[in-house]
Amino acid sequence: MKNNTDNNISNSEERISILIPIYNVNKYLGECLDSIVSQSYKNYEIIICDDHSKEDEFDNIKLIVSKYKGKCESISLHRNETNLGYQRNWNKCIELANNEMIHILHTDDVFHDSEVILKLVRFLNNNKDFALVGGLVDIIDAKGKLISEPKSNGDKVWQKGQVYEFVTQKSSHIDCSTVMMRKSFVKQVGLFDPEIEGADEELWPRVLTKFPIAELGDLLVSHRKHPEQTHTKFWFNKRNFTDSWKKFKVVIEYEERIPLRKKMKKHLMKHISRRTIYVADRVLKEFQSKKMSLWHLWISLRFDPLIILKNKGYWLTLLRNCKSKESLAKKYN
Repeated sequence: MKNNTDNNISNSEERISILIPIYNVNKYLGECLDSIVSQSYKNYEIIICDDHSKEDEFDNIKLIVSKYKGKCESISLHRNETNLGYQRNWNKCIELANNEMIHILHTDDVFHDSEVILKLVRFLNNNKDFALVGGLVDIIDAKGKLISEPKSNGDKVWQKGQVYEFVTQKSSHIDCSTVMMRKSFVKQVGLFDPEIEGADEELWPRVLTKFPIAELGDLLVSHRKHPEQTHTKFWFNKRNFTDSWKKFKVVIEYEERIPLRKKMKKHLMKHISRRTIYVADRVLKEFQSKKMSLWHLWISLRFDPLIILKNKGYWLTLLRNCKSKESLAKKYN
């Protein structure tokens, strides 16, 4: 860790925007803000963009924000006139930012320690041609209890054009809540695609077509898993998975080296197959939805028929389905 002199230099050199998209669920906002105001790096603004929450929820959000006015003078709350959807709300956050360096921290996530912003700003200051840098996350539950920790393999760098290397490397996805971006760089390739679920997974390869990106081997954010997350209901919409695959295939076109595109397509299909098994298991465990769990297992087979020979998780989930209780999640079907 650098000394206080280095902190002061960094603070005076670059002002950043910390952006918090929010919709209805506000119970974690205080913890999120606490992790920001406790940062050693103090030269920032906080912009909270509410995606037209219910009136009572928005009243709670306003109350929480008012309590932090004394801790951060540059904190503001914006409310969309209509619900835009989370991808467009992320983009609205970026448009509202007044600074070149921006960081989207989701309201249910928290910075892991007080040095996170300093590390990210220092990296971008020392690497002027990089569009973005992120890091690792651990997983916590609704109560903040640790579920899992990442394994670090050190810092990773992908040079401009290395789309195949990024997409196919194990654990190459960079969690959005860890990422600090240069606003002007990202806007050159376009912001988050509102038609794609997992829009950050599509944007990072798109950024790579023009700029290098990096992932620090440091734990930066605690990512919270809870039933009220936006993507939870996504699991119960059968149309979404096939539509997402059709749209996500555009990532393959970002790779300019033609011989690598076929390999990338095969990798993505296997990746989606494995992910769908994970979703099938989680839907069964958390919502006892046997119907949707079995449907996800079927989708997994469609993407990679050989998954039943290579992944014991498929059979374990199938076995759990045979033993599961009647669905408690009919409201999602």
